[in-house]
Amino acid sequence: MALIVLGPGTTVDVVNIGNASALLLAANSKANMRCVKNVSNTDIFINLGGTAVEDKGIVLAARAATKEDSCLYFPFHGVMFYGAIYGIAGAADKDLMVFEC
Repeated sequence: MALIVLGPGTTVDVVNIGNASALLLAANSKANMRCVKNVSNTDIFINLGGTAVEDKGIVLAARAATKEDSCLYFPFHGVMFYGAIYGIAGAADKDLMVFEC
């Protein structure tokens, strides 16, 4: 389990998505850290920079399958992504936690 200390200027939100592509984090050229965390019981599919499509892109596994939350963090191995991040779920009313600072 990772400990993340969130400082001043950090925005933390819960985003509810369904089976249509939804904007999770808008493009932000000033972000230092960004995270999308799946806290639902359904796989979530992520697309960086454009419309998310079910069964394609980056998969954040369902919490029930992993017994842990699946997360996508930036910077990832020193690489930062500043563009918009979109997600889609296989079912309606699924929660993701998103934050950036």
